Amino acid sequence: MKKLISLIAIITLSLSSFSFANSTEKDPFNLGLQYYKQKDYTQAIKWYTKAAEQGDAMAQTILGLMYEKGQGVKQDYTQAVKWLTKAAKQENAWAQYNLAFMCAQRKGIKLSKNSSIKRSIYWMKKAARNGYKEAQDALTKYGIKY
Repeated sequence: MKKLISLIAIITLSLSSFSFANSTEKDPFNLGLQYYKQKDYTQAIKWYTKAAEQGDAMAQTILGLMYEKGQGVKQDYTQAVKWLTKAAKQENAWAQYNLAFMCAQRKGIKLSKNSSIKRSIYWMKKAARNGYKEAQDALTKYGIKY
């Protein structure tokens, strides 16, 4: 009986390890997160890019912020804006908030000062309407309704 229980335990552990490995390969976002936490930004970029290309708005946001900071890649504001915009259009409030700042600072965008400010306010309002508290606070501070 002990041998049977041991055999079942070994099979169960083997299957769960196999299952975990397969689910991880199918979940590039979590692989990106795992590498990011380990500060292996090159691998994090690789997996976040894969998730972002599959339409994952959170991966797109993080990827945009990594490009903005130059984590795992050469700093590239154009790429940062590209990925933040993709996520922002999917109603990701964190992306909208960060995109608002990039527009205000005219990083990675080719707009006039007035247009960049208008675009910044547009994204900040969207973030606020989507419940992002920091955006709500920023707009309230300047008396801008959202």
